[in-house]
Amino acid sequence: MVRMHGARVGSGRSVRTSSARLPTTLIARNRVPRVKPAPDGYLIAAARLGLPSTTCLAYETADEGTTAARVAGIDVVGIRTLPEPASKTSRRPAIPLQ
Repeated sequence: MVRMHGARVGSGRSVRTSSARLPTTLIARNRVPRVKPAPDGYLIAAARLGLPSTTCLAYETADEGTTAARVAGIDVVGIRTLPEPASKTSRRPAIPLQ
């Protein structure tokens, strides 16, 4: 369980929060001048939240998003799914090395 400002955020696929107010800002792809890997979406979101981008944290699943966040000066937590093993008897680790 992850806690943010006293609120529980994310339990499996459900999201639960306490009375703490969490910022909500949605930046749609069709509302930014340039899409990822350009940093525009992240910079607009930080501005709307009234925060310097360097104080934000991004959770990203793709290389393009990671690049966009880093160019915006935002720290990134990479969320990746592990590839399926070649076979059930494979002894090789399924953790991609980067």
